[in-house]
Amino acid sequence: MVLAQPANASMTPAASTERRIEGPRDEFGAKDKRVMAVVRWSLIVLQFLAYCAAGTWITVAIQLVQLRQQSGQPWAIAAIILGSVALLTLLAGLLLNSRAIMQRYPD
Repeated sequence: MVLAQPANASMTPAASTERRIEGPRDEFGAKDKRVMAVVRWSLIVLQFLAYCAAGTWITVAIQLVQLRQQSGQPWAIAAIILGSVALLTLLAGLLLNSRAIMQRYPD
């Protein structure tokens, strides 16, 4: 059984890695500036949502710890797990405001 070769089968692996996909900041026309504005605002919204999610995880952790303490069940592992999730979510929000993101998507 012979399988058909893809159209770009003649490309060597080294040649395929040389091609680089550039973002919308290559040539700034009117359309590209609008795209950059939408991307920038979406990053701001995602950062805000990450901070809200971290707050939600902290709230859930506090409620779960209180519930488990009232019922006399162990609560430390649950607090550690949910606290870690909240910290990772907070870190994700902070990374959306990193220098690399600011350079990639300038105002």
